[in-house]
Amino acid sequence: MLKWKEIMNKRKLIIVGLLILVGSILFLTAQGEKTVTEEQKKAIQEVAEDVFKAPDFTLFDVNGTEYTLSKLKGKVVLVNFWATWCPPCRMEIPEFNELYTTYKNKGFEILGVSISDTQSQLTQFMKSFEVAYPVLHGSKFDISKITQMYGGIQSVPTSFIIGKDGTIIRIYPGAIVKGQPMYAYFINDLENALKVNTEPVETKF
Repeated sequence: MLKWKEIMNKRKLIIVGLLILVGSILFLTAQGEKTVTEEQKKAIQEVAEDVFKAPDFTLFDVNGTEYTLSKLKGKVVLVNFWATWCPPCRMEIPEFNELYTTYKNKGFEILGVSISDTQSQLTQFMKSFEVAYPVLHGSKFDISKITQMYGGIQSVPTSFIIGKDGTIIRIYPGAIVKGQPMYAYFINDLENALKVNTEPVETKF
């Protein structure tokens, strides 16, 4: 199973490739090239965007509504991998309900991705536990593919906060609950991410 460390190493190689590409452009500029072509700019942008981009996926909630991560671009998204049988995961739910109510109108979304529950199991669970945000499920194949794309989820809960531009800001291994340092880190990351202006900025060379 693909590990998050391996993904980060791969992304480091991408960064090296990006630096080589930029270096080549600067060299050509020094040799007399006065401008960077649109093709070169596009190549740099595509490589840079891929470095920390969150893997895309599509899943359904218990009501059959489809959610695709890339369609939430422009929002700050918390992707929470969890399961109904996990006590720390259950501990997070009231915290997430409160956060969702407080920040959803400011551009915040939570996607609770169950790593093992079926639609019927989640529906039954939600009769006893109030969950204010979308809870998603999928086939064993789909969930396995998604968890591998996110580095191989070894334990739950594990959460990823994703910025408005679709890039991963931070990973939170363990429950995000009040009174713990990770909760303070999350609030800080969330509020900073919500402040980010997503208007495109022209890159000049």
